[in-house]
Amino acid sequence: MPRIAAIVALLVFTVAPVLAQWERVAGGPPQTRAARVLNTPHPLRYFLTFSLERYSDNSLCLGCKTADGQKVTIGDYSVEASQYPVGEAFGRKIVEIELSFRVKNGSVEQRLLREWTAREHTADRSVSFAGLPPVEWKSIVMESSANLYRELYFIPGTYVRPMEHARLIHAGGAQILATVDPFGGNGGQCTEGYWVLQPDGPWLLDFTPVRKEIAKISPPNAGAAQIGCWALNIEKLEVRTPVQDKSAECHACGWLGTAIVHFKIDGHSAVPVSSSFEHQPTN
Repeated sequence: MPRIAAIVALLVFTVAPVLAQWERVAGGPPQTRAARVLNTPHPLRYFLTFSLERYSDNSLCLGCKTADGQKVTIGDYSVEASQYPVGEAFGRKIVEIELSFRVKNGSVEQRLLREWTAREHTADRSVSFAGLPPVEWKSIVMESSANLYRELYFIPGTYVRPMEHARLIHAGGAQILATVDPFGGNGGQCTEGYWVLQPDGPWLLDFTPVRKEIAKISPPNAGAAQIGCWALNIEKLEVRTPVQDKSAECHACGWLGTAIVHFKIDGHSAVPVSSSFEHQPTN
């Protein structure tokens, strides 16, 4: 069932090369991870309301059918919107928005969850799901002109991941909008985004030079475990990541050492200023 699969899926976004100003980072299942688009401006109320135009991840399983053919609709959920003022940069307001979708008691969606549970786990169809936590969507929008906003970050939540507030930081003379939403499972993955804020608007920070530097200082046939998430300290302008032999026989073996890169913010690129490789001690 797509809805349940979405609950446990790892929605991974790694920091990728910048394409354009006002670039949008969108998390979701593999088929939607590439949804990085130049978005159009809307009034703030647009982002505070559910819209099929923004729905592409199946986190709500809209259109899914019960055994007797009834379909799940947005009416199966009570929707609550909240907003959090992140701050302001060059006169442009930045707002974080959360939409919470809670399954209504007696809804088609509740019946669908009950059917799936009975089929996959137990014959007990009396489960109410009344205490089920809501699915939450998080987005970050920035004012592009008077009373109009563009979305920079959008990720549909699940029942198993907490959302964290975005923040404004100063690092290396640049003002940066940063947001990181980690996963709780194995692998230390996250959904993240970092934008350099300038008078003409935000630019997604390009980590391509850092990625190339790590490849340069690492042993042949080796790869970094992570560039962002826990490996990135944006305040210290540092990436520190374990490097693993690409032919390692298991997920937790074949570690060769740690790549360390210190960088500066040059325009909207992370440019290395020093790097080193610490070899893994051998017993």
